[in-house]
Amino acid sequence: MIQVESNPQKKDECLQKLMELSNQKWAEIVVQARQSVDFLKDQDVIQTMLNILQTNASVVTSLGTYFLSQITLIFLDMLNVCRMYSELISNIIAEGRPFASKTSYIKLLPLVKGETHKLIEIFMNKAEDQSQIGKQLVSLMMDLVLGDYTRNVPDARESEVLSLFESSTNSGEVPGCNAIHVTKIKNKLGCVIKKF
Repeated sequence: MIQVESNPQKKDECLQKLMELSNQKWAEIVVQARQSVDFLKDQDVIQTMLNILQTNASVVTSLGTYFLSQITLIFLDMLNVCRMYSELISNIIAEGRPFASKTSYIKLLPLVKGETHKLIEIFMNKAEDQSQIGKQLVSLMMDLVLGDYTRNVPDARESEVLSLFESSTNSGEVPGCNAIHVTKIKNKLGCVIKKF
């Protein structure tokens, strides 16, 4: 229905109505998280965030470029949640808590990160003006993704994050792609040196 609407303003209004409940829940979570970051550690909250991100991914698959207003609305919050979860995972692993990475709570955190990157990747691949949109969104992602990856302890790093980030930039259309390759090489070298 939204996709066949020819009036861009009506299309945007329909998208807002479609996403209204998800956006309300998202806003509630963000408000609570700003009061206390510990709120984001609740397993029900993590699951709700996963559901919201998956809903967004389904909608962007259908709408492509017309999803811009929605992704813009939640984009920075998504990246900040990813960074917080990444730091949490890294801290738990660095503290060496036995079997910490095996708990269902810790297993959910990378899923939020993965869904966030999947949503961004789908949008970037479906967008009509990939270069312009890429410059806007990917520049915001540079420190939050690459910097976060670099700051994590090696066991908390997820190479999939770099691969998703790299594919969302369409290999060179966005300044900074070379930094991805440098980060990958440094990581691989670090692993090789560590083994010997």
